[in-house]
Amino acid sequence: MRIKKILIALILALAVLLPASYVSAEEKESDLVSVDTPKNMTVKLTYDENDVTWALVAPGGAVINKDTDTDNVTVYAGDKATYIFVGNAEAGQWKIRYDKGKNEKIGVSVNFNASDIVIDSYALGEINEKEAKATFKVSGRENAEYNYQLILTTQKNSFDGKLLTAGQGKFGENVEAIADLTKVSSFEEYYITLYVSISDGGEEVFDMRSSDKFAFVNPNEKIITKSPLFTVDYDSSCIRMDWKEALYGYSSVYVQTSLDDQELEGERVDVSEGGTRIVFAEDTKKVKVRLTAFDNDGLATVPFDYDIELSGDSAFALILPEDGLISSRIYNFSYKNAKETKVTFNVGKDKLEETLDGSGDSFIELVSDNNTIDISYVIDDVTYTYHRIANVANNPVEIRLHKAIDGVTTDKDSIIIAGRTNAEALTIDGKDVEVTDGEFAVNHKLKAGENIIELIGSTGDEKTVMKLMVTCGSKTAAGAKKNIRWDYIIPLIIGLIVSVVGILLMVMKKRLPLLVWTILVGVVSIALWVWFIIRSIYSHSVDFIDYALDSMKAADAYLKLNTMLMWAAIVMTCVTLLMGAMVVKKKKKT
Repeated sequence: MRIKKILIALILALAVLLPASYVSAEEKESDLVSVDTPKNMTVKLTYDENDVTWALVAPGGAVINKDTDTDNVTVYAGDKATYIFVGNAEAGQWKIRYDKGKNEKIGVSVNFNASDIVIDSYALGEINEKEAKATFKVSGRENAEYNYQLILTTQKNSFDGKLLTAGQGKFGENVEAIADLTKVSSFEEYYITLYVSISDGGEEVFDMRSSDKFAFVNPNEKIITKSPLFTVDYDSSCIRMDWKEALYGYSSVYVQTSLDDQELEGERVDVSEGGTRIVFAEDTKKVKVRLTAFDNDGLATVPFDYDIELSGDSAFALILPEDGLISSRIYNFSYKNAKETKVTFNVGKDKLEETLDGSGDSFIELVSDNNTIDISYVIDDVTYTYHRIANVANNPVEIRLHKAIDGVTTDKDSIIIAGRTNAEALTIDGKDVEVTDGEFAVNHKLKAGENIIELIGSTGDEKTVMKLMVTCGSKTAAGAKKNIRWDYIIPLIIGLIVSVVGILLMVMKKRLPLLVWTILVGVVSIALWVWFIIRSIYSHSVDFIDYALDSMKAADAYLKLNTMLMWAAIVMTCVTLLMGAMVVKKKKKT
């Protein structure tokens, strides 16, 4: 017989009782007990939370922990207490190392005992869908009886579990007991622990032993036939479960949750609470829920699994405006991956429904300026909800110019109109103007004389009109009297005459053939036209408008240079044509 079995028989009938001491939060190692001569010793740890880690250190340095299982050491762990049996404990100073975990304190007591109760043999016989047979023999006092219990556990060397049967037996006799399994849930790893005890001087002395593990399937196991109600609330990032109908008649339910395959700690909840909630992060794509319900006898159902898709490439999604002001009673929204999905909009007392398919944009029309909108849709029996507040802005449509131009006079044939507006649409003299983040800028053409420019901003049915008067004195503007710009023409004519005379002199002196000069002048003419066209395109772009806003003088100089390039290109084209005619005439003579 192993020494550890003798130790089990000696527990708790105290020859020497050391009062329980409580380890404080700061300590990590304490003296446990000083043993004068080798003797059997039992150490008991008590706690509220079963996350204590510990180790006993013998005088010679040997370490005993929860995984130690030798001929003279046995450990039994429970939810609220752990027993460590040490046979023939070494003489000297014993210590304990510990980490209390979540506990504020843990209790430690040491017992030296001389009583005797030992399980000599214990075995499980046949196990069927209704019962398990156990036979055992216990030695101890002569002509005396002891109490026994068969306890169903999910961990070896544990006495925390479901009591299957209890009775009395006589020391030294074989006892056969039958454990009822009809109210045991299916599970792949069970143990049946035999717990025997006697009373010695008012204290309980016991021994215990666990069976080998076994799997059990209950043929009468129940199934959750109706799905709980799942509601996904995107605004509060939670899933609400309502199981009042689905779990009617059950006492409790074990809820296990995984967020994107990351399993969270499960919790057991009373069914009477009606439901529970699961909080998820904004970027969570999928939630998996497993429910296992228990009846009043503790019998569990087959686990009920449900997958809830929150987002993803193929998931249906609504893209809604945030709470706040909107510009009109048209409430716009977008959607994607719809499959004939019916979306309900509860706006106050009004109920609006939209059936969406595919991806795109849509809207509903509100009936008032202040609206509370509850939005919901159902996919695979899961209800998805949003809550929105949409108030129609009563602010009037406004147009504000960055620079006052009403009443100004300019000698240019265009004027830059730039400013801000809260309008959804803007026109200037009937032409649509692009508004970006409330900003607009336009290079507006003028006609000679007085120009009445009309700006109209509109949002829904609301609009505002701004009228500007600008006087144009430019001689190049539409409607202006076409006076010859001698400041441009005279230099060009002089340059033309000088160029032609010079070329003719060169040709007459036969320094360079006329055809070569014609080609060179033509190339220069083409280059001038290309340069002029490129600069003209830029002068009509939005970038040039921004450039002009920063520096009006620079923009004006840019436009003047463009005009000079145009005239230069015209002159060089004429020279090219003239020289071409001379080349043709010369060839006819020859």
